[in-house]
Amino acid sequence: SWGVGAFIAPLLVALLVSSGAGATATYWLLAAMMAPAALGLLLTPATSIPATADSAASPTVWRRNRTVILLISVLFVFHVGAELSFGGWIFSYASEAGLGSDTSAFVLNSVFWGGLVVGRLIAIPLSLRLSARSMIWLDLAGAGLAVAVVVLFAEWQPTIWTGVALFGISIASIFASCINYAGTRMPITSKVTSAFLVGASIGSISLPWLTGILFASIGPPALPYVVGTTIALALVVFATITRLRAHA
Repeated sequence: SWGVGAFIAPLLVALLVSSGAGATATYWLLAAMMAPAALGLLLTPATSIPATADSAASPTVWRRNRTVILLISVLFVFHVGAELSFGGWIFSYASEAGLGSDTSAFVLNSVFWGGLVVGRLIAIPLSLRLSARSMIWLDLAGAGLAVAVVVLFAEWQPTIWTGVALFGISIASIFASCINYAGTRMPITSKVTSAFLVGASIGSISLPWLTGILFASIGPPALPYVVGTTIALALVVFATITRLRAHA
């Protein structure tokens, strides 16, 4: 659902901007679309909070698997940061690199998020046939290949569109696959989940910011270079994780 919204929003921006309504109108339109859901949540009766079942196990799980937990959290830093850096800066990349009009850049942005939606749909049946470990390797390899396509064939527009779509498809299921993979290594307690989400939050804040800083100094190549380096680091971290011994 999140991916569908991310796919539609840039198209709405392109449509309203081209019609002269301005980008601000898009925010009003999206706010109006969210209002019924917000009202529905306000009218939904509250439910009782279930008692936690992992409070006793949490310290033991953390102590025995601290290194793996921290490394998986770093993996979340890299892949969430790469995803949001790419999604947040692909419009500027396309616009500044001269890959078409602003409308084309908006559509290219939607191609990324559309690829992400397709990737998550594909991941559902694929995850029934492949292990979480294999899914992560496949996703990271696909993301790396996509960035290579963007870098090596930057002058040929069809490959840019292909690379952007492939990156969205590849990055789509890493978050869920990392959670699933962690569950094969240890019990997923609330403390473990919190560590993963902290890592994801650090990535979502730091890497798009870094991309912006480099974008201002070296221009459009900053995006594929930052994202490509991040994916390469994610591969190294995951290779390290798979070599560590699991503890129940």
